[in-house]
Amino acid sequence: MSNALTQSVGVISSAFSFRGRIGRRTWWFTQFLILIALGLAIMLADRVFTGVIADAVILTLPVPLFYWVLIATQVKRLHDRGKSAWWLLFAFVPVIGTIWFIIQTAILRGTIGANEFGADPT
Repeated sequence: MSNALTQSVGVISSAFSFRGRIGRRTWWFTQFLILIALGLAIMLADRVFTGVIADAVILTLPVPLFYWVLIATQVKRLHDRGKSAWWLLFAFVPVIGTIWFIIQTAILRGTIGANEFGADPT
């Protein structure tokens, strides 16, 4: 297998994996790409299909895939902070949980050096 193909497979499998750590830059980039891709998928489905069919296509094809990648990156970002994936549930606490989660994933730096979830991604 060529080096470029091996790297592509690594990036794709990393997007779906719940193991390891990612830094803030990678997290922000992934969030941005997912939102752009989801928006494009919705616009495409709206152009190709009409009405209820478009809604069904949007909900059954891209949305679960995008949510899986979003959750995987959230978990890896929590791992970078030295927290388990169970902390993701705290994000569902109204107001306080959301603010806490944004601070943890988007603002604060990860654990310096290796932690129980892997090597420092930076």
